[in-house]
Amino acid sequence: MRKYNRLRAFAVAVMMAVCSAPVVVLPVQAETEYPDFSYLGAVGSLSEYQTQFVAESIYNALENHSTGADLSCSEPIFETVDNIDAVRSIYATLITSYEIGMLASKSGLGYQAQYNQTTKNFEMSKFKFSYIVSDSKYNKTYANVVSQLDEISALVNDDWSDIEKALFLHEYITMHFCYDNNFKSYDTEREAECHTAYGMLTYGMGVCDGYANLYSILLQREGILAPLVTSVALEHAWNAVYLNGEWFYVDVTWDDDDRRTGSTRHSNFLKDFEGMQETEHFSEDWSTYYGLNIDALGASDMYSNAFWNDSICAVQYHNGVWVFAQKDEENQQTARYRWIDVHTGDCGEYFTDTEMWNVINKTSYYLGSFTVIGVYEDYLIYTAPNAIMYYNGSENFSLYDLTEDERNTGRIYGMHIEGDTLYYELSASPNAKGDTYGIDLSKVEFAPLELPAITETTITTETTTTTMPATTTTITTTTTTAKPTTSTTTTTTKATTTTMKPTTETTSVTTTETTKKTKKTTATTETTTTTAKPETTTAMATTTTAKPETTTAMATTTTANPETTTAMATTTTAKPETTTAMATTTIETTITQPVTTEPPVLSGDIDGDEVVSVADLIVFQKYLHGITTISEQQFTFADLNDDGAVNVIDLALLKKYLINQ
Repeated sequence: MRKYNRLRAFAVAVMMAVCSAPVVVLPVQAETEYPDFSYLGAVGSLSEYQTQFVAESIYNALENHSTGADLSCSEPIFETVDNIDAVRSIYATLITSYEIGMLASKSGLGYQAQYNQTTKNFEMSKFKFSYIVSDSKYNKTYANVVSQLDEISALVNDDWSDIEKALFLHEYITMHFCYDNNFKSYDTEREAECHTAYGMLTYGMGVCDGYANLYSILLQREGILAPLVTSVALEHAWNAVYLNGEWFYVDVTWDDDDRRTGSTRHSNFLKDFEGMQETEHFSEDWSTYYGLNIDALGASDMYSNAFWNDSICAVQYHNGVWVFAQKDEENQQTARYRWIDVHTGDCGEYFTDTEMWNVINKTSYYLGSFTVIGVYEDYLIYTAPNAIMYYNGSENFSLYDLTEDERNTGRIYGMHIEGDTLYYELSASPNAKGDTYGIDLSKVEFAPLELPAITETTITTETTTTTMPATTTTITTTTTTAKPTTSTTTTTTKATTTTMKPTTETTSVTTTETTKKTKKTTATTETTTTTAKPETTTAMATTTTAKPETTTAMATTTTANPETTTAMATTTTAKPETTTAMATTTIETTITQPVTTEPPVLSGDIDGDEVVSVADLIVFQKYLHGITTISEQQFTFADLNDDGAVNVIDLALLKKYLINQ
């Protein structure tokens, strides 16, 4: 008892000495190097000083994987509803714009307050939050997602302008990720991941604020400010991007044409307010987390007629220029393959390619050219209805022709290249998700490169009108001009794309206008454009859901002469000049599935039957789609690359193993 009293007396003496000493407000953590948060200004009811202090404190807590941020500063933050909301807004901004907050949770937020005897007010002393992964997995998971961000950022050329960086990352996300229409069927934890950059990187898909979150973080890495813009009325989120002293709007989600790989829209890229209204961002309740005055932005229309607006596929960087494809103004089925140097303003055309695209049967067909562009080493690769073609700088060659069985199945509507593997999608219509096949480009013997002199032409960006196809169509491939080059930078990208995008059926002979709530979709027809409804966004503590996907109808045109159409379908199967050119070229192709790297140990026996088979693949796919759960032991067997996460990369490794068997 005496010992206890002595200790208590000593403690009281120490407390009296501390209370009599001058009060010193220490910095949150002096050694931490914070980003520049000055753009936040004064958020809500907080002063600029308080805003800066709160931002740095939360950033410091996130960096140290803490569950609370110290809010005790020299300008006390009183416990009021407005101040609490302001702190939460700053937190939301940090976890959606900076990679340090990728694993932080948007829900379950709280705070602590203490009573100040002097001011007679309660002052906020700590802001509390949590994370979407357990503490035991945090470090490994965080390192994994940062590594994925590093791989994407490594593809960004330091010599590019900010506009080019914004364009490249827009194209990258739309080509490598897809919208998750099943998110509302998941459990609470899995559903929350759909709204984050972490979920996008882990599963290869997400919803609107997941898209915007990832885009914001990738741009932030390039020093470009891109806060999220949200609308409660639209149940949607997108980005406001600050480039060269001007604000623009970008909606990566609605530009992702996930029906066809490589087919990227640009209707919502670097637009002003009016431009976004035209794509049905028609609500008036736009806002950012930190209270940026949207009305005062004065977003610019500088790029309302930019070259990318009429591109019918993703824009690619190739030999120092940006390559894209546009429909011919007079013949919608003719694709014009063009290039532009955004630094000099030089522009020109490589070649045009005229095909009878997408014959449905002997009497009807879809209007339009559905080509997709890819780049491999110094070669420009593009799709025709029945073949994969490439351009060596002077001539066009066939890289792969569809087999007779494949032609009976459908046409090539999608393509993308990952490392040495080219993946093409074969489906019955441009609105239906098809099967994916692979070609090993490292085994293809390409024709030698030829780099002719440049001849500049004018690029027209006006909207083209619908023209009826002629009753007789022949295949012509005409080479025009090309951009010379002296060096090429080619980087292998990570394979995170899967074939889990939603499938829609298309059966119609008349023009039908259909809408969907979950994601904006434009029907592939030249006579009409379908409209779309916005999707879901997730607020700070409230999760909303998106509306279900609907079937997109497809406009078709019936020809007057069935026999002529039949002849056109037959014509598309051969290219005389291609056959001649390839007579001396040996092409070796293999059908593969998306893969990344070989795992150190391949267990794969997820169902526990002591055999690695297709049954394990089915269990794996059901788990990734949230249909079933797996045990801790099954998780270990499914983590094929031993990175502490089970995702599409492990699925791809299992597929490769089964194929090689």
